Amino acid sequence: MPRARHPDALDGNNGYQKNIRDEVRALYVHSHLNIPQISDRLNLPTRTIHRYRANARKDGDDWEDARLSALVAGQGYQAAVSQVLEGLLKQSQCVMQAINEDETLDPEKKMSMLAQLAYSMNMARKAAEGLNPKISKLTVALEVLNLLTRHIRDEHPEHAAAFLDILQPFGTELRRRYA
Repeated sequence: MPRARHPDALDGNNGYQKNIRDEVRALYVHSHLNIPQISDRLNLPTRTIHRYRANARKDGDDWEDARLSALVAGQGYQAAVSQVLEGLLKQSQCVMQAINEDETLDPEKKMSMLAQLAYSMNMARKAAEGLNPKISKLTVALEVLNLLTRHIRDEHPEHAAAFLDILQPFGTELRRRYA
């Protein structure tokens, strides 16, 4: 069965009216709805919404930038950055736990995976560095952990298993103290 169109949808010459495009943008930017959700709410085809976003970007209105700006304005920049970093730390903790619980991995492979995780955390930290005093302290802590992880992996691989046992609860302490 064909989909019912939005009541104000067509203006005859230009496709959907400007007020519909503005409503789509507002739902995307300020309500943080995704394109399928907007499509369902307004009875518009998803391809139309994708076209609106692409055309707006060509005209200098990047909806992703506007969405981030709206988030920052609503929460404050430091709160938004802290929220993103907290989510990253929580996910990193889940990854560490999964690595620790996988008995099929040998300690050297686990250390390699942890080094990759530490590298990813370091890149995220660098992106947010200096925006929040707690982030600066977390920066130093993560850098030290990254260096220690590499040192143990390269110089003392026989201690990798014990290090992994210590690192898990210590990561929780770092998150509690600095995140």
